[in-house]
Amino acid sequence: MLSSFTNAVRRVNPLQRVSPYFKTSSFIRSLFISIKETPNPDVQKFIPTPSMSILPPEFGHTMEFSNEKEARASPLASKLFEIPDIKSVLLGDTYICVTRNDGVEWEYLNPSVFHTVLDISYFFSTPDHQPVVLKPEEIPEDPNDIKEGDSEVICLIKELLNTRIRPRIKADGGDIFFNGFDVDKGEVQVRLTGACKGCSSSSVTLKQGVEQMMRHYIPEVKSVINVENDDTPEVRAAKEKAEKELQKDFEDELASAIADEMKKMKKSKNG
Repeated sequence: MLSSFTNAVRRVNPLQRVSPYFKTSSFIRSLFISIKETPNPDVQKFIPTPSMSILPPEFGHTMEFSNEKEARASPLASKLFEIPDIKSVLLGDTYICVTRNDGVEWEYLNPSVFHTVLDISYFFSTPDHQPVVLKPEEIPEDPNDIKEGDSEVICLIKELLNTRIRPRIKADGGDIFFNGFDVDKGEVQVRLTGACKGCSSSSVTLKQGVEQMMRHYIPEVKSVINVENDDTPEVRAAKEKAEKELQKDFEDELASAIADEMKKMKKSKNG
């Protein structure tokens, strides 16, 4: 995904004035927040400088929170969701992506986001040992990890995603996850998050970028499609099952109604 970035930098007071909980042997004078625009105008990328670890490595490359309930696992994301008109939050290793609701101006949101990001107590341990993300055992594993039992083709797909495709998409404030591979169709299913989710250029990225690269390196791949969280194979199967059950119920009720009507007509005729 190609984009041009514009930066906005804001200087704030020394860190010891931002949070009484900041403890480190290396004294940092000032903290800066860089804002990078992404290809999706509803998503902005906030990068603290000097660089500091936001999402611990044990939680993977990125973690997205789409609502307040999901954000309970992260004190930082939870605080960001207290800001009105925040639609989703994505935490990266050294950055944060914030998605706004439709019709909201960044000029209105940025001061509140700055204030929350600059609360250094959410980046470092507090006296209560409150980390950025809670309960690591409840966090799902990265779908892009190569697992025992993965076929050779799936291993190649995941390796290509992680080494060649994912870094480029992450640079624009998004992420891409392996969702499945249809052997018969040669179809790779992926899920886009962050700035790439809902972005008008995401289809171009998939077809002219991801799909071309996949087909070039892996002959078994014929196409790449994006599936939303509510459009996974499992969800589609459940929907199809529900539709079939509804259709059967309708047909049974129709047959019963026709039978009742025929009985009434026969009784009326005999009478």
